[in-house]
Amino acid sequence: MDQLIAKLQRVIALSDDDRSSLLAIFSNTRYFKRGRDILREGEQPEHVHIIIDGWAAHCVTLVDGSRQTTAFLMPGDFCNGETTLLKRLDHSVVALTPVTIGTATRERLTALLLDRPNVAQAFWQTTLVDAAVLRTWLVDVTPVFSSSWS
Repeated sequence: MDQLIAKLQRVIALSDDDRSSLLAIFSNTRYFKRGRDILREGEQPEHVHIIIDGWAAHCVTLVDGSRQTTAFLMPGDFCNGETTLLKRLDHSVVALTPVTIGTATRERLTALLLDRPNVAQAFWQTTLVDAAVLRTWLVDVTPVFSSSWS
């Protein structure tokens, strides 16, 4: 959880109460072997997951059944932070190495974000940075089309 605190504090200073509140809601842990799905596309998870140890990836299942990786996750990264607002996952999360996950219910995280504005600002700002990285990836892998359709 130190990586999460460090990541959020790069955005905004967190008080001792902010940090201890955040640590308290992610006190439950789960373990996943390499190659196992942590979350599956289409699920409606009741918990928000954060990587404590190991590496994972966001993947989208293509029509032919193969998977396209859309993000790599390392310690301190949320697997499904967007489920505080969106209930159904549009991607899977797979363990690339053995992974330890911290979990908190959506309700507890939402309550914390409402109660702790600095944590909320850091959470959403880091979420927006992750989205910007994804857009950069898309530009890098998408063929460039001419604006002329001759």
